[in-house]
Formats: sequence, structure tokens, C-alpha cells
Amino acid sequence: MQWINYQVVWKMDIDDASRALVRFMDKLDELSELADKQLERWGKEQKSSGKLTAKETSGVFASYLAKKGKFYEYSNVLNILIKEVEEDNKKSESNRQFGHVAPHYYAPKELVNDYEIDQAASLITEGKPVYDYPNKLKETREIIRLFNEYGGRECYPNSLQDIKVYFREFFMSKVGYRGKNAMSIIRDYVEEIKCNDVKPFVDKAHYLFVREKISRGYFREKGKLDLYIQKAKVHQKLDNTVLKLYQFYDYEWMMDFLYELNDHLFAIIHETSNEVQVF
Repeated sequence: MQWINYQVVWKMDIDDASRALVRFMDKLDELSELADKQLERWGKEQKSSGKLTAKETSGVFASYLAKKGKFYEYSNVLNILIKEVEEDNKKSESNRQFGHVAPHYYAPKELVNDYEIDQAASLITEGKPVYDYPNKLKETREIIRLFNEYGGRECYPNSLQDIKVYFREFFMSKVGYRGKNAMSIIRDYVEEIKCNDVKPFVDKAHYLFVREKISRGYFREKGKLDLYIQKAKVHQKLDNTVLKLYQFYDYEWMMDFLYELNDHLFAIIHETSNEVQVF
């Protein structure tokens, strides 16, 4: 997924990347069906051979449960963020939060002075009123500073693009996860740092939610929100396919299948757009 994210979604032309992601989904559907067939055949062979031991199966099953929990948590986050965009698309243009960014609202990734930031309210909110905007802007810049200092993220409190993305995802998007919206999650995190100098999020699920919202915000700001949704669905399909492989209860078979899967996905890139240099 890192390779798909950086070498396909960001480096390729939007149309080429979209075509590649569609073909990824088709191929993953095909490979998922193949895994089902192989599972049925391989399961019968394993039962008749009597080679599987309780120790071996329990070890694989424990790994499966750990991965399943991790994959499903991420999938739940993606479903919530995708649904928010899809519900937003049903609204009128003037009320939409995730519509196409108009050219005059584009925020470049460059550092500006405090005066320019103070004058950029219309750009950051895209002309929509926000209650208590000055204080929320101040909070946003402090959050960005903390994410840079404690999280090592390449975001800066004087970057208009960073401010806009964080502000909109934390203070304008209303969707929440596990009983809290992003604004509450972030405020609790900031308070924890001030009181205890805690660097990581205590709740990993909330961290995952916040991290993914930020990612979605940058995709939208760069005109690639549709690719974000496509990429998210590819990620879900890939995780579900990989989970099936644990049921082989044979690491050699699992690895062979993964190598085959990777070969197919890499080949799709070269077939999709020969003129794009992706390596």
C-alpha cells in the first residue's frame, strides 16, 4: 500500500492512477476467488494428511486474530470517512464540505507570516462561517506544532495548506469515531501532553482515526479526493484477501500466494501507462 500510495496515487497522472486502481480491484477480486478455491482444496488435503498439529494451528490462528483486529479497525475508520464524503455529495453545492476545491480557495504548501494567516479565513473555511473561528485557528496552529514536535510530521504552524487541512478536518468535519469527534480527540490529546508530556496517543484507534482524517484532507486539497476513496477501497480489499491466506495454515503457501499477488499488481502498472515512470 505504501508503494501504491507514493508510486501510483501521487506520482501518476490522475486518470492513469484511477485506471490502475480500478484494475487493482478487479485483480484482487480475481485473486480472492482463487484463494477461496485453493482453501477448499488445500483444506481437504490437510485434513486427510493429518500433518497439522495443535501447536501449529493455534500459532497461525493467533496471528490471524491479531491481524484481523488491526485490519478491521482500519477498515472501520475508512468506512466512516468514505461515508461522510458520500453523504456530503448528496448536499447542495453551497452546503458541501468535500466538494472540489475552487482555484481561489487553493492553499499552497508554503510558509507565510502571521498577518497573512489572520487574513486567510475565507480561504481556510472556503467562505463558510465557523463559530469561534479565531480561537479554533489558534488551536489548529498549536496542534500542528505539537504534531511536528512530537509526531515528526512535516507540518508547520505557518503553512497555509497545513492549517487549512487540519482546521477543516478537526473543526469543520463533524464525523467521530468510538464516541468522540476529531475536535474532542485532539483537545484531549493536547491536554494530555500539557499535563504529562505524553508523546503518543493513549488510544491507538483514535490516533488511527485522526491520522486518516489528515490524510484525507491533503488528498482533497490536492484535488485527489476521488483517488483517496479508490485507494481506501483497494486497501480494504487487499487486507481481506491477505486475511484469507492465514486459513492455509501453511506459511510457504501463504508466501507463494503473496508473491503472486505482488507480481500481478506490479504488472498492472506497466500495462496501464507505459509512458509514466513509476520507479
